[in-house]
Amino acid sequence: MTSIEQPVESITNLSDQDKLFVALVAGGVPYTVAAVKSGWEKTYGWQRMQVPFIRQAVMELAAQDPDERLRAELGAELTMVRRRLAEGDADPLELSNLDLRLKAIMTHAKYAGVYVDKKQVDRRVIDLSLVSAAALNQHLGAALDVLEPGERRAIEERVRAVANSRSKSRKSASKMSKDVQ
Repeated sequence: MTSIEQPVESITNLSDQDKLFVALVAGGVPYTVAAVKSGWEKTYGWQRMQVPFIRQAVMELAAQDPDERLRAELGAELTMVRRRLAEGDADPLELSNLDLRLKAIMTHAKYAGVYVDKKQVDRRVIDLSLVSAAALNQHLGAALDVLEPGERRAIEERVRAVANSRSKSRKSASKMSKDVQ
């Protein structure tokens, strides 16, 4: 499976340029444009697509959902920027535009929900003992009703598993406290 940490590495260890090329082509970008964005001559895109493991990586990523393709593209793009800076491959014009390019990549990632800034996360502690079980069930039921049936079943199974493990822990703790007394 691909992710922003490991984009398009299921077939072989692709180069940074190959990762970006594969992500772009899988996202529908023409070979010539993907080749140029990957740092090659535009005619090299067709040649890269003739390599079996490149073609296979494109097909695998294209079969993923659009979010995975976007994560792979953004991850590959960031990897390319990092590599070019580390190796000193960036020309003066590219360096002057680097800040803008990184902001554009990060804005795209935030907009697509791939990246969440810590400032955007609001954690609140809620005392559920103040809410009746019926009100809580009604609220959770309404939230679960908008999910796909398979997603809802998976969440309900996880909740049951957590509840079962907690009840086992309570029973074990009460047994241990009785044994101590």
